[in-house]
Amino acid sequence: MPAGQGMVGFLWQFRHSNLPRPMAGPAFFGSVDVTLAYQNRSGDCWMHVPGRPDFINHAEIPWAGGCVYTASYPVEVGDEQRLYFSASRRSHAWYCNPGDLSVNEENMQALSEEGNGRIGFASWPRWRLFGFRSDPRGTIPFYIRIDAPCEFMLNYECEPGGSIRAELPAIGAAVPTVEGRGLDDAVELTGDSLSSPLAWRNGTTIQPGQDGLRKIVFHLDRATIYAFEVVPGSARKLKQGI
Repeated sequence: MPAGQGMVGFLWQFRHSNLPRPMAGPAFFGSVDVTLAYQNRSGDCWMHVPGRPDFINHAEIPWAGGCVYTASYPVEVGDEQRLYFSASRRSHAWYCNPGDLSVNEENMQALSEEGNGRIGFASWPRWRLFGFRSDPRGTIPFYIRIDAPCEFMLNYECEPGGSIRAELPAIGAAVPTVEGRGLDDAVELTGDSLSSPLAWRNGTTIQPGQDGLRKIVFHLDRATIYAFEVVPGSARKLKQGI
């Protein structure tokens, strides 16, 4: 699944489980689960997502018992993304004899009668597979390269009482060439949103620097940032008092 400059992969993990375990050659008996992997940019090494061994585990699916096989890519349905998959009711090669891997006719007949598998899907809010979470508080610096005024749209979630504020440092030292915006001017983002603009008291526009690079520092309080989008255009005006 393309994700900005990066890529998210849904990796099939074949896990051999039945005895006898082969000393050499391929393993045939076991189950298949799905883990998440990602790369930051094309050509980078693939890395596993920490903190969760499996994204889809066959044992957690009531109507499955053996193997999970995903579709080629997720699809968007409203405000969520879905990854369709098929799941077999029995483990891999369940219908084969362990010795010579020949077909066990009795097992094959049972598999035919009960059905080999079912189709379902895993779903999550749009672009929320994983993110950066503060527990309870933390900061994240972002660097974006822009060549025209823009808005920074954020996909985030806050706990009750939590918030996100953004600091936009000025460019230049004694005499800034591009003015910044401090935390005192930041409008708090609260609640839950798939796409809300970073905002300050005087608007939402972010101006480019001389080389196009701007730094944004997020201040999180019991909040999670999942994704962002840079949208070209001038700022909307905020209501007085926000």
